[in-house]
Amino acid sequence: MCLLHEAGIYVLANISASSTCVNTSAPHQSCTPQLLDHYCATVDTLARFLNTLGLCVANELVNDVKALPARLVIRNVIQYLKSHMQDMLQMSKQRVVPLCINDPDFKSQSTDSLSYFTTQARESESIDLYCFTAYN
Repeated sequence: MCLLHEAGIYVLANISASSTCVNTSAPHQSCTPQLLDHYCATVDTLARFLNTLGLCVANELVNDVKALPARLVIRNVIQYLKSHMQDMLQMSKQRVVPLCINDPDFKSQSTDSLSYFTTQARESESIDLYCFTAYN
């Protein structure tokens, strides 16, 4: 991260991996205290770097209609992380980093997702950045 910072490069990082993410088949069961602790630890680590542009909470997770129930859990994770970052700001002046989701493609489902995570969400659970992947 330091070398990227020296080169003037900002990073938008995923805080989850395939083994540490909300499982779209069982979203409520997969959002465990251990998963939230992992997310918070990742946020705390990356918030220290000034070139962290933002953190992606869900990377292409809601990729079909069957995965739509996971959106509520993802929105709750966003709210949890925003609350955690506010607590860390108060306790140790840790930087608050923007949070985002990355949708698999910008289709009508993504438009609904964008609305769900912004205009339909309270500020405490809304995303700060929105990304989508275009494979065409």
